[in-house]
Amino acid sequence: MTIEEISKYLIGRKSIFSQLSQKDKYELDYYLKRLLDTMLNGDLSVKIVQENQLYNSTLAKVARIVNSREIFNNMTGTMSESFVHRVLNN
Repeated sequence: MTIEEISKYLIGRKSIFSQLSQKDKYELDYYLKRLLDTMLNGDLSVKIVQENQLYNSTLAKVARIVNSREIFNNMTGTMSESFVHRVLNN
């Protein structure tokens, strides 16, 4: 349920998070961006990506923007999105 509600919130649909105060929405946004930074381990932070682009993009696209080492490496080129999904889920 939490994932569904967060997904709705991120794409702009009505969710339980829509009812949060501005302070709580700011904190939620802060922690979501920290989570993405940790998962992607990019050269850049996801904070550089505009929110409308960040929350409406695939994880692979955001990873390309932040130059994620988790997706791109010099030994094998690029990993498939399904492999990235499995890595991030683990």
